[in-house]
Formats: sequence, structure tokens, C-alpha cells
Amino acid sequence: MAPQIYIFKKVIDFVDAPKIRSRHFKVAIDPCNGAGTMVTSKLLEELGCQVIAINNEPDKPFAHAPEPTPANLKDLCKLVKDEHCDIGLAQDPDADRLAVVTETGEP
Repeated sequence: MAPQIYIFKKVIDFVDAPKIRSRHFKVAIDPCNGAGTMVTSKLLEELGCQVIAINNEPDKPFAHAPEPTPANLKDLCKLVKDEHCDIGLAQDPDADRLAVVTETGEP
């Protein structure tokens, strides 16, 4: 089994995937053109989420200062509000930290 598929399976087995899929969440993401670009949107789509991504090109430089701090979340906050998303997720470049934006666009 390919490593990415194995990881997806482990996550999907751990969460209540059918319940998540039934909600059809609309999720905005900003992986800052880092490592999260390789898996975040694919995993969310596997969970039945509609994904709207910014800064999701791994061959591009970081689109802003890489830490997912409130100052660096302005574009994601705007996207969440403009697109009426249920949640926004921002990752740092190596995808080991996560910042969350509420459906009202607040970090």
C-alpha cells in the first residue's frame, strides 16, 4: 500500500468518516505552499469536504510569513467569509501546526 493511501486510511479509520461525509463541509485551506499542499486537500476531499484552497502550490515560494498567526491569516479569513465556508484551516510550511478560522472569519 502506498504511504499516502496508508496514512489516509489510518485517519479515516480513526475519525467518524461517514458522519463527516454526511455533513458536506465546505473547507477553506491555506497550506502556505508547503508540505500540506501534498495531502491536506486530498484528505479533506476523501472525507467528503468541498475544499477551496489558497497558496496550495508546492513549487511556489511561501505566499506570506509562514507561521499560521492571526496576522498571516487575513486572506484565509476573507476567503472563509466570502465563500461561506464552514471552517478555515491554515498550516505552517511543514504542516505540523494548524490555525483554525471560524465560519465567521475569525482566527
